[in-house]
Amino acid sequence: MKNIINKLIGMDAGTRARTVTALVTAVLDFLAAFGIVNFSDAQTDAIYKIVLTIVTAFVWGYASHYKNNDFSEEACEGTGLTRLLKAEKKAGVYTEPLEMEIVEEGGEADESSNIG
Repeated sequence: MKNIINKLIGMDAGTRARTVTALVTAVLDFLAAFGIVNFSDAQTDAIYKIVLTIVTAFVWGYASHYKNNDFSEEACEGTGLTRLLKAEKKAGVYTEPLEMEIVEEGGEADESSNIG
């Protein structure tokens, strides 16, 4: 449990919000699927299920799919670097920090702004 809390604390605010939203939606889906949450009025119950379906589709489509997948070349490169660093960490291999060039919009890399 402590590991899960540490991972949540280490996330940025957007990731943490999407994670909590996905968990709440999953719990509501579970409660609706097993009839734990239902309303005595059939129309209200139907509206609840329709709204829950729309919210679930949005959370899955936007928060869990779009925001967590690579839709640009830069995002793919970042994911590849992250996977490489995680594999090295798991294997206990240390590599020198990468030098990154900061490129200003529309310009060339500034050699004096190398990180590392």
